[in-house]
Amino acid sequence: MGEGGFRKGSDGAYAGPDGKLTFVLQSPQNRPELPVLDASWRSAGFDIQQQPLAATDAVDSQVRSTFSAMSVNTSGSFEVQQTALYRSSEVTAAENRWRGENRIGWINPEYDRLLDAFSVTLDADQRAQIRAQIAKVITDDLPTITLAPNPNTHAYRSNVKNVGGATSLTTGRLTWNIDKWDLG
Repeated sequence: MGEGGFRKGSDGAYAGPDGKLTFVLQSPQNRPELPVLDASWRSAGFDIQQQPLAATDAVDSQVRSTFSAMSVNTSGSFEVQQTALYRSSEVTAAENRWRGENRIGWINPEYDRLLDAFSVTLDADQRAQIRAQIAKVITDDLPTITLAPNPNTHAYRSNVKNVGGATSLTTGRLTWNIDKWDLG
């Protein structure tokens, strides 16, 4: 923050030449994590102004796509839906009547290229490599900050062998190698 010209004021909040650094946090009213997020960001020195959305606004794509600073959104969906959240062709805008999944408007041709390759690659090791490259692009550009990862946890009996592996972590599908499972 110091490199950006911001310093903490006497109230503990960051301020710059134009005054206090304030962020608007837009979210549906029923999000239970909002008080925790608000308190955490305030303790770190950020002034947060919550903007709760009415139920109708929470599902209005135009409202959700034109937030001014931060937006809490759930994305616990299948991998195809999760990756569409950042695909350039999915950017929501007035020109396409606010349709699409990419509400943040992030565009990265390398991400799109990797995603296209990932969607047609069958070899599990190659898919894992491409998925790692996709993760690097997102990490480098940081179009969004994930509050909680989707761990895809699974329970199975301890006598079942050969379950999972590195590929299951990249695809979200535990059963990718079910033909190799040993029920012991």
